[in-house]
Amino acid sequence: LALTLASVCDGAVYWRDQRAGLGAGQKGTTGVNGTIYYVTPGRTLTLALEAVSTTAGATVQVSLSQGRLPTGATLTNPTTPSATVSATFAWTPTADQQCEYQLCFTADDSTGAASTGSYASPIAAGADERCYSVVVTEQSIYLEAGSFVDATPFLHSLTSSCGWSIGFWVKPSDTDDMEVLTAGFTRGGATTLLHTLRWVKAPQETVVHGVTRQSAGANFYTFQFTDVASGSAATSPAVYCIDRWHFVMVTADKSGTITLYVDGGEAFHDSSSSRSFNTPSVSSITILPSNYAGDVVAAQSGEEGFFRLGTHSPVGGQPFMGFFDELRVYGRVLDADSVSTQLFAKLVPANEVGLVGYYTFDVGRQGAGLPYSKYAATYTNPATNSIMGDTTGDGSFDSPMRIETNEQTRQDMSAKGVQITDSSGQGNHLTGCTSATCFGGELYIEFIPSPVTPACPATVTPEVVHVKGGDSVTIAGNAFSPSPWLTCSFSSPLVAGGGVTHVRATYVSPYQVTCVAPAM
Repeated sequence: LALTLASVCDGAVYWRDQRAGLGAGQKGTTGVNGTIYYVTPGRTLTLALEAVSTTAGATVQVSLSQGRLPTGATLTNPTTPSATVSATFAWTPTADQQCEYQLCFTADDSTGAASTGSYASPIAAGADERCYSVVVTEQSIYLEAGSFVDATPFLHSLTSSCGWSIGFWVKPSDTDDMEVLTAGFTRGGATTLLHTLRWVKAPQETVVHGVTRQSAGANFYTFQFTDVASGSAATSPAVYCIDRWHFVMVTADKSGTITLYVDGGEAFHDSSSSRSFNTPSVSSITILPSNYAGDVVAAQSGEEGFFRLGTHSPVGGQPFMGFFDELRVYGRVLDADSVSTQLFAKLVPANEVGLVGYYTFDVGRQGAGLPYSKYAATYTNPATNSIMGDTTGDGSFDSPMRIETNEQTRQDMSAKGVQITDSSGQGNHLTGCTSATCFGGELYIEFIPSPVTPACPATVTPEVVHVKGGDSVTIAGNAFSPSPWLTCSFSSPLVAGGGVTHVRATYVSPYQVTCVAPAM
């Protein structure tokens, strides 16, 4: 005896997804409850919200039941009502809308029936409200174990007569010694390394009664610029913040003066007369052999210059592991004031003088042509008791699940061989190394907040705390920073006199902080 869903549960409204209990013609592409969608500013998130009514002659409409449509978003039902509906949620968020949004939808038919069926089975009783998280955030590139980005294309835009500036945000791991940038040339299959910028472990130093002592309690790191040919090296003051974003800018003028800025401050300043650079194109970190003349990318027959984010060879030292973001390249020398103004501001390429390359790394895609990525709500397979990601409702693993505490575990968008768009308008697009050219490891584009994105609290649990205080409060959102000035603000009810009390927050991850409520 074969029974269809309609004959068993006549007079109901169901979301059209891929659940096994749905009858012929009732399946669709609606996401299961709890699906998380990630989208980068400027890309369009489009969701089909499909439902069907089993009541003869009834028509269906989808509506927003919880949350508020973000500015610029639309929810559109078909102009001709029918028993089967495919409504469309569409939104192209802007850069200033980076946050996490909670939206819930229901489907109702013209008889008053509302969408029913549970997450696991469409025949079970109970309302079926589809609630989603939409996370608007930018992307960064993650390198590990020998992967690199070929940044050679912008070299032709740099000249030794004008100088240059190269800046970027970088988030190194706590590995002791890594190549951040590498530059040199290849000839006859051999690689010659000329310049490096490295992340180097340095001991913590403290001064006690005028005596410098070493401390084993913490590790400090430095950024070290090295001219390999001469052996000259210059090291920035040590920084303690490991596994944190740092802004680095290297400038070189036509006289050979190289200046290294770390986190907006001038960390080191040196000139060609004070150390033994022995090449005429000393003004470029991509300096070529000493017999090169003219512009910094002038080449002799059979020699090819290179510039890379990451390692230069499989035997050149510890490969870089960490994130890059917001790479910008100028064909001129930026002064200290210009560098400091770039620290926490997105570039507007049209307003930048001499910009020859700008790379935000917002090029990752989870699927071919898909403008967004999706992460599943936790689903436990009853047959195997295993946890999997399911965004369609068919009971099979089809998506990674969002991880809140470890950015590197969300590596679902490979950057190998991917073109990295130049947003400066100069056409100097970069390319991730391929499986054949990478020296090892992986190369990923990750959905993580840009270091220039302001924090955005999205949800608070619990929403109301006890007046005696002591309740632990969890704030979820986006782009939280491990700042010592991170605080939570609690407001007293007007009947208690009103007012706001600020308490220190505890950083958990870029997506979560906690606070202990004060007595109110």
